[in-house]
Amino acid sequence: MLRCDPAGAAGQHEVKAPELAVRYGAWVLAALIALMLPTVLDTFWTSLLIQILVFGLFALSADLLIGHVGLLPMGHAAVFAVGAYATAILAVRHGQVFALSVVGGLVAATLLAVVFGLAVRTGDVYFILLTLALGNVVWGAAMRWTSFTGGENGISNVPPPVIAGFRFQRLDDYYYLVLATIVVCAVGYRLLVRSPFGLTLRGIRESESRMRTLGYRVGAHKLAAFVLSGALAGLAGVRAASPPTRAGSPSRAADPAGSAR
Repeated sequence: MLRCDPAGAAGQHEVKAPELAVRYGAWVLAALIALMLPTVLDTFWTSLLIQILVFGLFALSADLLIGHVGLLPMGHAAVFAVGAYATAILAVRHGQVFALSVVGGLVAATLLAVVFGLAVRTGDVYFILLTLALGNVVWGAAMRWTSFTGGENGISNVPPPVIAGFRFQRLDDYYYLVLATIVVCAVGYRLLVRSPFGLTLRGIRESESRMRTLGYRVGAHKLAAFVLSGALAGLAGVRAASPPTRAGSPSRAADPAGSAR
């Protein structure tokens, strides 16, 4: 016989309330610290924080494949590099505005992810080897096609981003732009992995054969996950392409292929 105990239920909520308060308090404190850091740190540490955030976004893109699909992409840095190179080349050599450069970088990275994603049709070991080989092809092209990529010198004088007429020329301003990008992507990532699509990916990670038996298109889900992961990696590359190196100075997208290697 089932019985409802309102007093017991209330007690459980009272126990959970302090935990929620501590959790939300920690998030608020972390947000305040993140917002205040550029005001108390010098240029070097602010620049380092920007790099940490950018590579954190890159790690988030890899986590979608490694943590939720069970795939180990060994050439993921190539997608990051293509996003950075495409953004820098469009901005510097073709004089495109920031929005078009960003779109171009994301499209180039996503298209490369589609090509790399075809490797999901192979087995686990073959997938690792194939993505490793494709990544080294991109790295070799970036290092040796110096007339196009600048080789180890990268692409100099990438203009700072301009959004709604505001020029992110100061390092502190660019930090807030990258931080906002990370927050939006992290929230979207959390929603994605908790969605039916994300749960399907975890089911594929646990047992591909069972998911096929249940009627799920395993190959299509893995390819979609790879492309989404590549788009996130490309966005990290876009953000890595144009941070100001000093307050008020243009940046250089120096060797994005090597920096993420």
